[in-house]
Amino acid sequence: CMQDANMVKPVDAHLEVTENGYEIIPETQGTELDKDKVKEAVKNSIESGAQEVNLDEAGCYTSPSVLSTDENLAKERNQGNAFLNVTVTVDFADRQEVINKDVMKDWLTTDDSGNVTLDEAKVKEYVQQLKYKYDTFGSSRQFKTATGETITVSGGDYGWLIAPNDTTAKIIEAIKSGQSQTIEPEYTYTGYHRETDEIGNTYVEISLSKQHMWFFKDGQLLVDTDVVTGNHNKGWDTHTGVYAIMYKERDATLVGEDYSSPVKYWMPFYANTGIHDASWRSSFGGSEYLNNGSHGCVNTPPANAEKIFNNIEKGVPVVVY
Repeated sequence: CMQDANMVKPVDAHLEVTENGYEIIPETQGTELDKDKVKEAVKNSIESGAQEVNLDEAGCYTSPSVLSTDENLAKERNQGNAFLNVTVTVDFADRQEVINKDVMKDWLTTDDSGNVTLDEAKVKEYVQQLKYKYDTFGSSRQFKTATGETITVSGGDYGWLIAPNDTTAKIIEAIKSGQSQTIEPEYTYTGYHRETDEIGNTYVEISLSKQHMWFFKDGQLLVDTDVVTGNHNKGWDTHTGVYAIMYKERDATLVGEDYSSPVKYWMPFYANTGIHDASWRSSFGGSEYLNNGSHGCVNTPPANAEKIFNNIEKGVPVVVY
């Protein structure tokens, strides 16, 4: 009795991703009968007077439509393994993300022509995960001050910001090259250090409450000085946050609505705000900033401004709190 429940359908040969990459899994024949062929074979047997019917010889079993010898299957296997045999390491200095076959197998798809290709949307999703994990631009940070306190500093425009489209394209290019390699992401904004501690050991630290500034270079304290920051009572407080030195300039003239101040050492870190010498001041620190503060800049004794200027470069972090 030909009951469907008692039959096992044939299974086509197909590809599976194993620990060794793409492999061809052979077809299985199954026990499913072609009912029309069975009826024809039985009819022929009766007409010929045969006592039994060999259904296998009569070709009554359905066959897999794709065999393990299929050329297209072999082509897809080879194309898929060409991708999976590549390992791309995305470098974040003291951290790495490895794109190997375990990651990449979910990125591969077969197009209408039977070619294995990378699904760009999946790669973009991966890059978004990298951004969530590694982007730090403008984020809050834990910071250990020169006086030993651990504080949270929020705001500013310092940090790293991965450029998603360019990074996606770079990863795809690396995979398609067929060569395992290490790459760095493409960035819209970069910090001074890529390590987890991205402020590192070269930075400027400014405490508004203490009216004090420290400059560390390679972990060594080079400058330790009182300063005068933005006039508090006029609402010109120096912005808090983490920034970076934009550039440095000798003999600049700082111009505002109601002032024009020539300075010898100009080191801006945010818009028109920066560190500079203030030769017109006779005293620094204390409560000077409350009523006699600057327009937002960090007024610094000339000798200390010069020392910072001579030892600092573009990109060095400036932490203001």
